[in-house]
Formats: sequence, C-alpha cells, structure tokens
Amino acid sequence: MAILNRLPSKERLIRQGMSIEGHCLLCHNENETGDHLSAECVFAIKSVEQVLLLCNINRTMANWQLEFDWICSKLKEKDLIIVVSKLAWNAFIYVI
Repeated sequence: MAILNRLPSKERLIRQGMSIEGHCLLCHNENETGDHLSAECVFAIKSVEQVLLLCNINRTMANWQLEFDWICSKLKEKDLIIVVSKLAWNAFIYVI
C-alpha cells in the first residue's frame, strides 16, 4: 500500500467521505498524509532513524522516493544487517 501511495492516511479517508480530524496523531503538527507519515513527521523520522542506528546504519531520512529507492537497493544484499533492516522497514510501513 505504501509503495502505491495508498496508505489509509487521514487525508485519504477524508477525501473518501469520512468525517474525522486530519491532524497527525504522532506529532500533532501537520495534517496526516502519506508523505507526511513516511518522510515529514518528526516522530516517524526519529523512530526510523533509531531503528537504523540499532542496525548500525547512520542515515538521516530524506523524502519518500529517495528512501524507497535506497531501501530497494539495499534489499538485494543478504547479510544480517540487511535482513534486520528489511524487518524494520516492513514494521515501519505496517505501523504507519
């Protein structure tokens, strides 16, 4: 869903007719969109960066497309850190 930009963000739910508030529940700063959740939300960014640090990957988050391209290039490798990174990436996508 995230790859296809189909996350059920509040913005999408509102466009589909749901009557809900649109602010992000994680940071309370901006409206919840797919881009916000994946690359702009301070809480989400810090969470992903902390998981990456646990995997010995010191990286700051960029925009969604750059992060997607980066993780796709890394998913081809087979060492343990990459396997853990795959799990962390999937967990992040699932949680948001």
